Amino acid sequence: MRTSVSALISIIALSFSACGGGKTEEATEPVDLSTLPAIIDPATVTVSQAVIDQGKRVYTRSCLACHMADGRGMPGMQPSLIGSEKLAGDPYVLIDWVLRGSDALGGAPSKWPVRMLPHDHLSNQQVAAVVSYTRNAFGDGASGVSPEMVSLVRGE
Repeated sequence: MRTSVSALISIIALSFSACGGGKTEEATEPVDLSTLPAIIDPATVTVSQAVIDQGKRVYTRSCLACHMADGRGMPGMQPSLIGSEKLAGDPYVLIDWVLRGSDALGGAPSKWPVRMLPHDHLSNQQVAAVVSYTRNAFGDGASGVSPEMVSLVRGE
């Protein structure tokens, strides 16, 4: 089946709008994770299959356009999540990244031309679910996160 040019343009436009379309707004300072009032050890977080399933649904709505269904990203535009050190690394940094998008870089340049938009409109449960899902699916089975961890990063 052939894809029409207009359908292809629509797909590209959707991808750009979902991930920021290369906007270059001034970044704000990242959250200083050392100032969190408490740290919840991610090794103590238990994540159910229902949470992983919810995370996959959130990923499909909010992340798939740029990072693709298989997590491989868009070469030259958005990074692959497969084997990502950031994805498998400190979950508090990843939560900040999801909430603040590219602004979590604190003004540091990104090698990726398409800016990741903040997903701060998602609830703490949705952020915890999507981070847990991506860490499980693409981050070599890294630990999940809890809504309470998201709340700490939000400063609630």
